[in-house]
Amino acid sequence: MTMGPLEVGVVEMQLQEVPRVMTSPGIAVAFQQVEVRPSIGGVVQEILYTPDQLLEVGDPLFRIDDASYVAAEASARADVATA
Repeated sequence: MTMGPLEVGVVEMQLQEVPRVMTSPGIAVAFQQVEVRPSIGGVVQEILYTPDQLLEVGDPLFRIDDASYVAAEASARADVATA
């Protein structure tokens, strides 16, 4: 039994950049945190911002029930009127 020559494939080499990707497990932790809360007392009716939203100086953050403030003002005005 005689065997003839074997057929082989040929590949041309070319210089090219190969991306290097490295994956490693880890946990991302925030560098800074900010607590957002109203500066006055009262019942918060509505929160007007969403987390991760960019805010400008002066943007309203909360809507607070003003019933107790209106009542206090009316009482103070009545005290002034009777004085």
